[in-house]
Amino acid sequence: MAMNKEGVTLGAYRIISQIGKGGMATVYKAYQASMDRYVALKVLPQYHSKDPSFTQRFIQEAHTIARLEHKNILPVYDFGEEEGVAYMAMRYLDGGTLQDILSLGQLPLSEVVEIMSQICAGLDYAHRHGVVHRDIKPANVMIDDEGGVYLTDFGLAKVLEGSSDLTVSGVVMGTPLYMAPEQSVGDAVDERADIYAAGVILYEMVTGQPPFQAETPMAIVLAHLHDPLPLPKEVNPNVPDEIQRIILKALAKKPEDRYQTAKEMAEKLSETIALMSFSANATTLQFLSSEARASVKEKTILPSDANFTPVSAQSSTTVIPSPSRAKIVVSIVSAVALVAIATFLGMIFLRGNTRKAKNTHPAMPSSLYDDFNDSEFDGNLNTRIWHTDIDPACFIEQKNGELIVSNEKVDYDMDTCDMIVGVPEEVRLKNLEDIKARIFLEKGYEGDGGQSIMYSVDFPNGEAWYGLCGAEATDGEAVASFWTAHIMANDTSLEDYYASAEIQVNEWHSYHLKIDHEAGILSCFLDDNLIGSTVLEDSDQFNEASFRRGITAWRNANATATTKVDGFWLNP
Repeated sequence: MAMNKEGVTLGAYRIISQIGKGGMATVYKAYQASMDRYVALKVLPQYHSKDPSFTQRFIQEAHTIARLEHKNILPVYDFGEEEGVAYMAMRYLDGGTLQDILSLGQLPLSEVVEIMSQICAGLDYAHRHGVVHRDIKPANVMIDDEGGVYLTDFGLAKVLEGSSDLTVSGVVMGTPLYMAPEQSVGDAVDERADIYAAGVILYEMVTGQPPFQAETPMAIVLAHLHDPLPLPKEVNPNVPDEIQRIILKALAKKPEDRYQTAKEMAEKLSETIALMSFSANATTLQFLSSEARASVKEKTILPSDANFTPVSAQSSTTVIPSPSRAKIVVSIVSAVALVAIATFLGMIFLRGNTRKAKNTHPAMPSSLYDDFNDSEFDGNLNTRIWHTDIDPACFIEQKNGELIVSNEKVDYDMDTCDMIVGVPEEVRLKNLEDIKARIFLEKGYEGDGGQSIMYSVDFPNGEAWYGLCGAEATDGEAVASFWTAHIMANDTSLEDYYASAEIQVNEWHSYHLKIDHEAGILSCFLDDNLIGSTVLEDSDQFNEASFRRGITAWRNANATATTKVDGFWLNP
């Protein structure tokens, strides 16, 4: 990318303004001089570009859309990379999304059916070409001035043929409000998951709200899994019985009970509207689309604005660990100061020290709280609750109602401070409690480091598993991260999952590791907002394992950081 007299440029495109931002990429309005046209330029930040899986997913999205030449799918013009920044150029529409339009008013039934017919037409074409979108929602449906509907954002798309799918087994991907039950638990999905999402959109268009709403994303996921669908007519008595019947079938819990193709759903809608003697027109739609376009224009961010996201490594709030972080697993074993430790980000502890705890620390009750305010343990840690496994470079101090963790720089791969609650040998998956803590990452950190609440397991065969949720400094910025992994005996990852959200340093944030035993899902929450969820393993090895619970702090080589904990809850 370059800055010249024409402004910021990326490849053949001059950046005009920022028009959107998501977890994976930022979208800009840009000008292509050679074709004398505006384009929507979707840009992957540099640190995502360094991660092969993210770059490959971005490339797959470009290739997936390029092969889907259909009037209801937003086309891709170009794909490229410059100075480590990957981008794709797409058709620019100055109209709003379906989400923008629905926020402004109610559409007549004829126009609802027209929009759904075009959504289904785009989905049917994608499905017939072996592509499942997996993130159909109003924000990913754009509408132009003429009422044309376009599906966008194929970043989570699954290619059914071959081995092009880039997801990790057991990882939940999608948007909870519109996610099919089988998708929300990480099961394999096909085109019927998109049909379910289309049914949610239809429900929202005729009632003014999604079928399931709750305070947390996890509660929404569980409602899709277990709760009966609230009847559309109970929300809006004007919904015709025929339309309600279509919605009920599209939103069946079991995929085999839904419409089996998007074309089948579209045909049923067309038949229904014809029998009801409605005529499709776009009067209201054109009006609301115009209003949405004006609203979108007001939200446009110019490069001179302080809120403009630079076309650089800071372009996104979702952080994926860099390849160098992944190498930690391999390099730790050779670190002289950590001989005999099979550890990954401080989550796998010295087995010998852990077993000693059985003789010196009583089992913990099922509910526990430590406010770090017991003056008897100032300068130390409450040994009635905790036992520790700490690196010599790590310092732990209880002071003024806070647990303070700091460190000296080391030249080996990492140092760790692990604080463990209770006796792991007495804790199984079936009685694992939630964990919650308030964590503070102090400004002035150097390098990569962090502090998390955690679960951890050492398996008898030398494998290990961990799950952590907390504050992290990585690649020069602070994030709240959720990370789980199953590490093989040879230090390779069998499964791993990572998700994150941006946080501010020098601020207290609440972190919550929540386990849903019925659904088998582990989730991480930041200030009651979901960071991510993953499906737990279902195996005898995992179900019978001994789980450690507590807090871990870690620092990479030549890194320093001060972190604090104010209040730790077990089973809050």
